[in-house]
This record gives sequence, structure tokens and C-alpha cells, in this order.
Amino acid sequence: MVAKKKAAACSNDKPVKKKKRINSRDKGAVGERELAGEFNRLFGTSARRGQQFSGLEGEDVVGLDGIHVESKRVENLNVHKAIAQAVRDSKELKVPAVFHRKNRTDWLVTVRLNDLIKFAECVRNLVKCTDKVPTVKAAHKSKPAEVYDYC
Repeated sequence: MVAKKKAAACSNDKPVKKKKRINSRDKGAVGERELAGEFNRLFGTSARRGQQFSGLEGEDVVGLDGIHVESKRVENLNVHKAIAQAVRDSKELKVPAVFHRKNRTDWLVTVRLNDLIKFAECVRNLVKCTDKVPTVKAAHKSKPAEVYDYC
């Protein structure tokens, strides 16, 4: 008798809406396009998502001279594993760098300390090529941008 009352009470409840799960591959692809857009905005480049599926390009984002871009759009990143992947994929031809961000946060970049000067030179060359010095910190859409003076 008690079981029937519980079943009747449950049948009147509203159905619970399930959150749509985002496919991690799709989330990564969206993150790569977003990162390429940020590079284009900051440096005036024509960066774009790489073509990993065809095997032509081993980078997540192409268009930054001298920098191998590994893009990670995850909530819990194993930085050492990500750097190891970037080093392996760069084949010592470019500076390996991991660009990463969590939901609702700014992009961060991680490079090995020994690669820092070469990375800075590559970034400086990007700025020289565009005659554009970035003066606005990239901010998430929900936060106002912070202004920095780089020079």
C-alpha cells in the first residue's frame, strides 16, 4: 500500500531537465577556434585551427611563427603531460607552448623556463610584424578588460 502511494506521488513530479553534455572533442575544437580568434585580435595574424584529422598539421592552432601551439580547454589540466605533448609534437622546430583555460576564465600560457627567451622573441616578432602593441588584457566576456602598458 505504501509503495503505491509513493509511485503516485512521483508520477506528479515535473520531469528533471538533464544538462546537455558537451563532447570533449567539440569543446576542444571550439577552444582552438576561440584561441585563434584571440591571436588574430591581439597580433593581427591570420591564425586558424590546425587540420589534425588529415595529418597535415600537428598543431592545434597554426599561424604563429616559431611557436608550436597546444590548446587545452579543460577544467583539470595535467600541465606536465600537456607540455610533454607539445614538446613531442613540436619536433624541436618551434617553441612548445600550452595555451589553456577553464570555463569562465582567461587564457593562460605555459612554456618551459628554458624556452622563455625564445618564446618572448617570437611574441615580440609578432608584435613588430603588425606594428601593433597589445595594450588590453584579454578578458572573459563577463569581466571588463584591464588595461596594461607594455612599453
